[in-house]
Amino acid sequence: MLYTRNEIISIENNSEKFGVDKPTLMENAGQAAFESISRRFCNISDAVVVCGGGNNGGDGLVVAAHLIKAGVKTKVYLLLPPKTDLAKKMYDRLCEIDSEAISFDFNDFNNDINNADIIVDAIFGTGFRGNIDDKTKKIIGLINLSKAGVISLDLPSGAQCDSGVIGNTCVKSNFTVSFIALKPCHVLYPAAEFCGEIECVDIGVPQEAYFSETIHLIHENDVKCYFLKKRPLVCNKYDFGRLTLVCGSYGMAGAAKIAASAAVKCGAGIVAVCLPKSIYEIVSSNLSEPVFYPLNENAFGRISANNVEILSPIIKRSDAILVGCGMGCDDDTKRVVTQIINEAECNIIIDADGINCVLENINIIKRAKSDLILTPHMGEMSRLLGISVNEIQSDIINIGRNFSREYNAILVLKGPRTLIFEPSGEVHINTTADSSMATAGTGDMLAGMIAAFCAEGIGAVDAARFAVFLHGKSGVMSSEIYSQRATTPTTMIKCLEELFLNYETNEGD
Repeated sequence: MLYTRNEIISIENNSEKFGVDKPTLMENAGQAAFESISRRFCNISDAVVVCGGGNNGGDGLVVAAHLIKAGVKTKVYLLLPPKTDLAKKMYDRLCEIDSEAISFDFNDFNNDINNADIIVDAIFGTGFRGNIDDKTKKIIGLINLSKAGVISLDLPSGAQCDSGVIGNTCVKSNFTVSFIALKPCHVLYPAAEFCGEIECVDIGVPQEAYFSETIHLIHENDVKCYFLKKRPLVCNKYDFGRLTLVCGSYGMAGAAKIAASAAVKCGAGIVAVCLPKSIYEIVSSNLSEPVFYPLNENAFGRISANNVEILSPIIKRSDAILVGCGMGCDDDTKRVVTQIINEAECNIIIDADGINCVLENINIIKRAKSDLILTPHMGEMSRLLGISVNEIQSDIINIGRNFSREYNAILVLKGPRTLIFEPSGEVHINTTADSSMATAGTGDMLAGMIAAFCAEGIGAVDAARFAVFLHGKSGVMSSEIYSQRATTPTTMIKCLEELFLNYETNEGD
């Protein structure tokens, strides 16, 4: 399960309705964190607990009380006096146990953390946003330089819960104890790099207090459920869909080739590639399986708008259409994209330059007669929305949801953690990826994969989920076989063979 900050607050409020109040939840959280820390770190003699003034600090005070009761020499540093009622209550309880363990004076802090076995970070919780003040920034810097094991309660201080954004500094944890459920920051970069190992602990929230999550991690079992099914013995190419790609331009033949190669490898029954005449021989000499439609081109080597009569029948008999990979953006290509949106009755996948072609008239995508999937990277999303990449990243869940709802489109927002947004508000996060994939053409490959699955009859959301997951897995596999530097879309597409074979030969496992 994965919930945003506001959803966690709702769950806590629901918990009170079902008989478990917030003081009890905080006590349970502190105890569960202590038990988790004790399992993870053996023979703890000295501990330092650093607390802020909010409820995260209150959790830290409870952990400190348990450490002291267990005979661990514990020093509790408070950056601020407790501000919330819950934190004040836990502060008073700790004072009754060992008031001398508590200090607001950080003069001995560096010496204490250098002698500590563990440091518990309870400075900021899920409500943190923005940058950290200079005093706290210095404290976090010392924590990050320490050789002690660093444990963060709920999330590393300095990370923003719902976006994974970090400000001017962040605690670098070895271990994070998450309460109630995982949060977006545990899987979204850059915060995910600061979490270390993560354990989600039960703090006694009644089951009735939970509600169905709307943010999901894409799991391999979801993918297996589909790809374990072997094809029927009696079938033909038309059973697996006719996919049309409208891609490529002079100088960008590779984009069309990569997208088509991925589509072929992902099992589409017929792959038809519409491309400018000038690159037909380049692409067809490197790829034998597709049907090719060499089209008239304009002075820039891009598909001309005067191909309307050629494209119309192709569009009408397609089971899915991918448009945009390497096609360039000008008045001609804009008219081609418009024609496809207006005429297609199948799923449309718009990638790369296809997205650039609708920037000036984004409302056109609302005309789509079936599911429409947009696959922008952050730069393209920035241009779509007219805001900076940093603004998107700072509120990525809400921004993605709002866009998908407003334009009734499935949004595949590509990045180190690719997110898929549905118009219903559901969000899917992929965690299979590798930095080797940061190379030209991997986006074209992903678009071809999504389009192939759509053509085969897989629902648009599942097609996106499966493709994103397998795309990431192929990148990881390629880097293990060929190295990170030598990984290319071609090596990744090659790895799809083994991935699919693994599923097909493990049917029923």
